[in-house]
Amino acid sequence: MKTIFRYIFFQFFPPFFIGYGFFTLVLFIPTIEKLVSLTIEKGIPFLVTAKLFVYALPFVSVLTAPMGVLFSGLLTLGRLSNDSELIALRANGFSVWKISLPAFTYGILMSVFMLWFMNYVLPESNHRYKLLLTNATFSNPIIFLENKDFREIPNSNKKITSLEYDPEDQSMKDVYLYEKNENNEIRLIFAKNGQWINNTINSENIQLELKTGELIHFDMKENEILDLGEFDNLVVNIKNQITQYDKLDRGLREQGALEVLEVIEKKKSQNLPVDPIFFVEYHKKISLPIACVFFMFVAIPLSITLNNRSGKGISFGVALVVIFIYYVFLIVGETLGKKAIISPSIGMYLPNLVIFIIGSAFFLKIIRQ
Repeated sequence: MKTIFRYIFFQFFPPFFIGYGFFTLVLFIPTIEKLVSLTIEKGIPFLVTAKLFVYALPFVSVLTAPMGVLFSGLLTLGRLSNDSELIALRANGFSVWKISLPAFTYGILMSVFMLWFMNYVLPESNHRYKLLLTNATFSNPIIFLENKDFREIPNSNKKITSLEYDPEDQSMKDVYLYEKNENNEIRLIFAKNGQWINNTINSENIQLELKTGELIHFDMKENEILDLGEFDNLVVNIKNQITQYDKLDRGLREQGALEVLEVIEKKKSQNLPVDPIFFVEYHKKISLPIACVFFMFVAIPLSITLNNRSGKGISFGVALVVIFIYYVFLIVGETLGKKAIISPSIGMYLPNLVIFIIGSAFFLKIIRQ
């Protein structure tokens, strides 16, 4: 049994890397295009783009690793079934459960690894990606001016747009700057010309020089104009408090499950309302990694039932169908959970339950045989 266990167990890893690599490449293509354009079109240093690439990879990996587990399960067990090795094992007294033990062990180990990865590696990579991209944005404002709509200047309460932008000298024409402070006061500035000054990566103080324009300072609370005037030259100072090495406040996707749970418990202790999205993110950080076990649970009976005579093609096709079903229920559950239409825990564990039901139906069929 030990020999057979080792033989089957180590068969899963080569196809896992093939499946993981394929699905990661497919889902990562839009990100690759975006990052390449930062260097080629927007002049961001290649080293910065390379770091962004590394930091973005874990986000895709948490989605594609379970896919790779399913693909490896279907392909490996399908090959064993196609070569009649599973039939030989069952003919020699090995039950379906004994044959399945290496597969379940593989699925459990992958789930444990993904739990660690999603709750420690992914939050840190997401955080570093946000910091570095924000910092790079300061060095080349065309990143958030290219669509000609109001975009927030990172780490500030200002939004800006420009109808024309020259990337060579970073000058702008027809500039609109919108700012809202804590007192519910709005300042709207229009300038015919503008230019970014001292906005290199990791600059502490960035300046936006505006020329020939008008401004209006409005109090929304009192519904009155506080200031109205024209200017020939106006310099707006922006404090850049973000560098790629900073440790700033983290969003939900930049925290592990225990950190999110700590925030939830803190809000409850202070009798503050807890948005359902907190519960969704908490359960998602657990349900997605343990999907590896459930994918193996459905891969085992499917491989034996299908008797993979058609080779790798049918394994790939079945993997796509199961993955499609899983992620449809994941998206639906997440959406309903965030809107509190259903319990966030039910919404996030629903896809695993669906896969478990499908796997159970096929397992019962095999046992009856």
